[in-house]
Amino acid sequence: VTDSDPNLTKEVTNAIVLELINEINNNSALAFAKGTVTQTSSAVEGIYYSPNKFLYLAASSVIGGIIGISFAIGLEFASTKFKNKKEVENILNDKVIGVFYDDYKKRKLAKDGSKTINLITPSLRNFEPYNKLLSNIKYSNLESPYKVIMTSSNGMNELKSTICSNVAYCIANNNKKVIIIDLDTRKPVLYRTFKVERANGLVEYIEGIINQEQLIKHSNYGVAVITSGKKVINPMVILEAKKLEELINNLKKDYDCILIDTPPIGICYDAMIVSKL
Repeated sequence: VTDSDPNLTKEVTNAIVLELINEINNNSALAFAKGTVTQTSSAVEGIYYSPNKFLYLAASSVIGGIIGISFAIGLEFASTKFKNKKEVENILNDKVIGVFYDDYKKRKLAKDGSKTINLITPSLRNFEPYNKLLSNIKYSNLESPYKVIMTSSNGMNELKSTICSNVAYCIANNNKKVIIIDLDTRKPVLYRTFKVERANGLVEYIEGIINQEQLIKHSNYGVAVITSGKKVINPMVILEAKKLEELINNLKKDYDCILIDTPPIGICYDAMIVSKL
């Protein structure tokens, strides 16, 4: 029984109960049920029994928190990702020579579904991680400094091309002559990064359609670029060509550093072939 007057609802409720008992006890038609119904409690003013919203809210919050924390702990223990630099060095038994921020999720998709690569804003702070990487590479072999550096990764979306591009950009800002070669013929991205034409690239050079002078493109970022060129059915023909080795040897005479971007090792064999160069 509900009403805006709590006292009225109490009285009406109790009156209905008493009326029901009197009807059962005094109605001859209900003689079989006489004395079987008794009043065990009376309606009391001001007591709200159900639902107890505060109790439900408190219990839900506690249970939800326990479930959430348990799930987070489970994910942490089940994760196979490296959590810090020291863990990488211990498990791989090797030195970490560079650490970079992963902004992959912020990058927009290109028309072919791949992520675009943005060059960092020139500043001392932004170039610091790349200068540190270059210094570590330099001091790892002082007697015969590395002029040709290849980048690869195990899988996609691991900052391979991003690091390669920004290392080249950093070298250019250090007033050094640098050229970057896109040997990822399957999913080339560097032509978009440095805003140069993809056409007349390495494939056309290997096929003898263009010469070395036509092959090299000069970007507005101080970085010379060799694009992959047109699509090929079998990239191995390009990667194993004698002209590619000759080209890199020629570039060593004119550039302080040559950077080569290759596909992920875990996906295809290209990087293993290029690594001999």
